[in-house]
Formats: sequence, structure tokens, C-alpha cells
Amino acid sequence: MVKYTIEYDDIEGVTHSITIDDPSFSGSNTFVNGRAFMSYSTTDDVLEPIRGAGLKIEMDADQEMDFSDLYNELERTFKVIYTRDSVIEFQGFLNSEGYFESFVEDRWVVSFDVVDGLGFLKDLAFVDSNGLPFLGKMTQKDVLTNALARCGITKTINDSINIRYVGLSNFENTLENVYVLSDRYKKDDEEQTIMSCEEVIKDILDSYTAVLISKGTEWRIVRPNFLETFAPSVTLGSEINGFYPHHCNANQTISFKGSLGAY
Repeated sequence: MVKYTIEYDDIEGVTHSITIDDPSFSGSNTFVNGRAFMSYSTTDDVLEPIRGAGLKIEMDADQEMDFSDLYNELERTFKVIYTRDSVIEFQGFLNSEGYFESFVEDRWVVSFDVVDGLGFLKDLAFVDSNGLPFLGKMTQKDVLTNALARCGITKTINDSINIRYVGLSNFENTLENVYVLSDRYKKDDEEQTIMSCEEVIKDILDSYTAVLISKGTEWRIVRPNFLETFAPSVTLGSEINGFYPHHCNANQTISFKGSLGAY
């Protein structure tokens, strides 16, 4: 059940909306003042196989509404959905560690980080919803679907591998036609420990030099070495040179970061 909603328009008139869901809550949705800042992970390694996204939420708190109810020691309790112009841009879980209460001011700003769930996968074994190991043959698409499902966020997989074995039609999906033995996802130790979901995902992605990106309602899988070149139709520059649109704020600089992080 949605407990809190933040809604505001930016300077361009685009509507942003953030909902915070509390599974134990029953009552009316409360609209609060706040704002959100979204970011994608960056890395020096363009082939880093898993790329997450993050969201930072700031909310105006006071003595009557301090948001202490959003503190919970259990992870993945409060689900957050962020939409921009009615399009879902981010889904994740609130990290309660950002909570604090001021004993000096009667009004203050509470800040929370929201994670997309991919960081949990390294601590979650590759098992089914009943906690039992998978057996037999599975397509690589099914392996990825079941591994990603353990993070608690439901998304569709949108992949562009463009690698096919001999005989596979160009119109068929590679991940849906390559099979693996699910029994093989065990560590080489005496206990035959089941591999984590993160290890399983990386095992598949590494074989294609592909990366997984969290984007809106999708898990996107692409090969960075085969991304198409994008040429923007608008040239950006500095306001002092009469460019429009131009870089915002006083520090009008250009820098280069990992392309997949921006993607």
C-alpha cells in the first residue's frame, strides 16, 4: 500500500512523482514535499557486467511528520517507484540508514538512498522461490530471469546480444535458445555450495562480453563493443557564447565518464 507520495514539476514543466510503499500500512496516501535525484553507476571498466542505478530522495520533515516510520532494520521493506512525465524511470528499495531527526530545528530535510536491488544478489543463492536448487536444463534467459527475480524487483529482460550459434536464425533470440545445466552452478568446494545469483549472472554475461543495466521497467542486456553511434541533433555549449540549450549552473564544464554508466 502506498504510504507517501512526492509530486512536483521541474523548471521545464515535467512532472516527477515518487511513491513509497509500506506492505504493513493500511490507510490513506499522504502527499509530502520532496524531490528526487537519479544516477547511474560509473566504472573504469567498460565490460563491468552488472551496472546498477540509484535514487536519492529528500523530504521536508517537521515535528509532526519526521518519517521515523520509514526506519526498518530489514532490507527490501519499503518499495519506491519514481516516474518522470508518467514514465517509470526507477524501481527500488528504500535504505533506512539515511534517517535522522533534528533536536535543534523544527523543520529539516530527511535524505534517503534508494537501491535497485542488484547489490543484494551477491548474498542470495541461486535457488527457486521455495529455497530449493534448480535441476535439469534451463535456457540462459530463464536462468537470468530467476536470478534477477531474487532481488525483489519484477522487470522484463530486454536483450541485444547479436551473437548466434551456427544454424540459429537472425530472427531468434540467443538467450532463449542456448541451454545450460542448472546443476553446474555450484562452487568447487567440499560442500558444493550453490553459487550466488550475482555469480550466475556474471557467468552468462561474461561469455558474451555483455553487460546488464537497470533501466525503468527493464533489465537491459547489451554488448558495449557493438553499441551504435549516437549523434545528437543539438549542439550544447556555454551560455556565455550564446548557445541554447546550454550547460546549466555556474560550473559549465565537460567531462568524460564510462559510457555504459551514462547509457
